[in-house]
Amino acid sequence: MNPIKKYLSCWIYYFLLLPGITKAQQPEWKNISGAYYDWAKTGKPETPYAHKYEKTLVMHLMLATPDGKGGSNVRRTFEEVFKLVKEVDAITHKIPKIIYLVGWQYNGHDDLYPAWHEVNNALKRPQDSSGQQSLIWLYNECKNYNTTISVHVNMADAYNNSPLWDTYWKEGIIAREKNGEPLKIGAYNGLDAYQISFKQEWEKGYSTKRIDELILLLPFLKEAKTVLLDAYFSRENQYLNIPQQEEEIYQRRVIRFFRTKGIDVVQESFSRLREGKDHFIGLSPWFVWFDQIESGFMKVPASIATGGGPFLFLKQFPTLAAEQMQLGFLFGMSTRGEDCFNDLEDDFRTITNWHDAFKEQFFTGTLPYVYLNQYKRERLEGNGLQRVAYYNDGLLSSLKDSVISHKGFILREGNNVFVPVIWSQKREIIAYSSRGYISKTWKLPENWSKVKAVNLFQIDEKGIHFLNKEKIENRTIRLTLKEKQAILILPKS
Repeated sequence: MNPIKKYLSCWIYYFLLLPGITKAQQPEWKNISGAYYDWAKTGKPETPYAHKYEKTLVMHLMLATPDGKGGSNVRRTFEEVFKLVKEVDAITHKIPKIIYLVGWQYNGHDDLYPAWHEVNNALKRPQDSSGQQSLIWLYNECKNYNTTISVHVNMADAYNNSPLWDTYWKEGIIAREKNGEPLKIGAYNGLDAYQISFKQEWEKGYSTKRIDELILLLPFLKEAKTVLLDAYFSRENQYLNIPQQEEEIYQRRVIRFFRTKGIDVVQESFSRLREGKDHFIGLSPWFVWFDQIESGFMKVPASIATGGGPFLFLKQFPTLAAEQMQLGFLFGMSTRGEDCFNDLEDDFRTITNWHDAFKEQFFTGTLPYVYLNQYKRERLEGNGLQRVAYYNDGLLSSLKDSVISHKGFILREGNNVFVPVIWSQKREIIAYSSRGYISKTWKLPENWSKVKAVNLFQIDEKGIHFLNKEKIENRTIRLTLKEKQAILILPKS
């Protein structure tokens, strides 16, 4: 065919059929509801979550930040992430894990939003042609270590150096002050960040376009079935008279659009739960900082909404973090790992000797957390440091004496833990001590009544290593642990 005729015929086809194509596509996203979801009416999430977050170690990990010179300050390459994943899997004794990568795009964290079109090539393996190829390799390899790799993205922020800035400004997607100036919400990497109007982005088709492009770039997300939206906060668009509550309608639509792809949306949560605001409970299953209040823990089960503990904020917000740590003891709190792997007060400097800090947070945080999350919270008695949380089946967590017990079986005394491994198909117990102890007696669970001897294994970043065997008398075992030592206890066959 003549090239000119071919060119014209393509454009005729485009203009004649595009309206029909667009109309056919509309039901996928245009008609998605933004209505509030009241999970309490059903006691369930709106649609089943893809993961059991209450029984999973969920973390995020900093990889890189822009260096201000057009390059990337690399904290961990994809190969180095793989090494870390293998060591974490060994320490955690193969608990299911999800890790959201931060700084995977362009030159790193908070770079060039709202664009998501390129994987950070500074993170790639030498033998791969692109960062994208290396990231897909990482996802597939980590599956062998009980780890789902996903990504941390931002739908709320925009920078004027982004390749999408001109389009978003022209289309009115950047929220504005009443005087027409763009709504500034912070400054990162030396650049001002501006708020995106969720309503405008959705109505003009750019929200779904961004999401579709992300999945096209990282097709493994459909298998990972989860993504983290950072700082997913809405604000009033005074210029167009769009209140915050209306913006939230479109946030719900975004979450539900991800769900049409089979992908859960997890989020950061900063003060919204404490302030009693809707934070999409029953739509989002997990929150980076689960700043839930006491009554919220009693009302909302972990299977509906849960999240990370306040370890990260112990220095920045000591009073608030102290209360959250107390609630975490009563109801469970899981480590997010990020402050173990990177120094958040020193420009995300990589911490190479992270193992002891991580073990402390995992064994005193996540291990009791997944155990408590199996049971129903029934009542809370006392105030302050005298509080005791009662669960069904005789499980209780007592803040006043720092004890968690189940039918008289002690799982925790202070930072000494003795907790069954619920994610294992076998009878296994993990014992850990922050400070160590000599000749401490622990009672074994009822289903160990016929066990006469056990094998003890050291747990560390290299796996498990046989230590010795111990006799069992009257369903009790006597242990001696070193500081920050974890051991695995198995019935001797």
